[in-house]
Amino acid sequence: MADRDLQVAYLLWAPVGVDVVRRFVSSYRAYSAGAAHRLTLLANGFTGLDDPRLVAAKLEFEGIEHDEIVLDRPLLDLAAYSVAAERLAPARCCFLNSYSAILAPNWLTHLSQAIDLPDVGLAGASGSWGSMRSFVRFQFGLGGAYGRVFGDRRATTRTLAAIDRRNSPDAPPPRFLQGKLITARRTVEQTHGFAPFPAPHIRTTGFMIETTTLAQLRAGPLESKIATYRLESGTASITAQVQRLGLRTLVVDRHGRQFEPGDWPASRTFWQGGQENLMIADKQTGHYAEVDDAGREVLAGFAWGERADIAPPPAPPTPPSARSEGAGQP
Repeated sequence: MADRDLQVAYLLWAPVGVDVVRRFVSSYRAYSAGAAHRLTLLANGFTGLDDPRLVAAKLEFEGIEHDEIVLDRPLLDLAAYSVAAERLAPARCCFLNSYSAILAPNWLTHLSQAIDLPDVGLAGASGSWGSMRSFVRFQFGLGGAYGRVFGDRRATTRTLAAIDRRNSPDAPPPRFLQGKLITARRTVEQTHGFAPFPAPHIRTTGFMIETTTLAQLRAGPLESKIATYRLESGTASITAQVQRLGLRTLVVDRHGRQFEPGDWPASRTFWQGGQENLMIADKQTGHYAEVDDAGREVLAGFAWGERADIAPPPAPPTPPSARSEGAGQP
């Protein structure tokens, strides 16, 4: 039987399409959560229960017991989570975004056991030290933490632009004047409300928190993507607010090992090594897996600065070959 005090909330975002939903459902079926729980679908961006996209997506969950919350209007991820938390009974909840894919068994148990530890208020499948504010400073040639990591800012910017084009090939390039205005606006947006590197934050694509703890946090209006970025990685992020409550924030890997913020690079869960200890994948971890070494070096450098390491894990030792019968005998 499902434990109604342990919830998993999956964000079912209308525009992603059924293939993305199928990927999540396949992983959910493939890997046991390890703990009894209740699954809730957060239907976001649909016109109603009879929306053909929602009907098609729900077919993927056939045979899986679940509840449904159909949001009244389209919301960005973190705003949707806040609404869902208000509607769920007081519980411990794992929030997963549309692109989440489970990679290992006992994933829910691992997160829940981390929350069980003394003074832990937030646990996530991945985290980062990345800072938009420090990267903007670097792009303007002002040095800082990223200036010690990236040798050539123009080459670094070109590499990131190539990754962006790869991820959004249909996005039209801005006209010259419009591009200048966009750059100025983004400069203000990406510096205001963000901390300098390192800015440790739990990535909110796969995390667990008590709804009573979440209720103590201030989200503010989340009507723009940059506002959700601030809530994830800004000076008033979920991570920062939980820490101000006197609670710890941990990254948990696929083996159930827990990492304090200073040790997150060693978890090798996000933009580090081969991400071999990652427990819940998402769109961003997929980008890292798909790009070449030059792209990985930039992404890892952004996330971890001088602690970046894209080297794959060492190969396991080869067991000694069993000697054949009579080997070594004269």
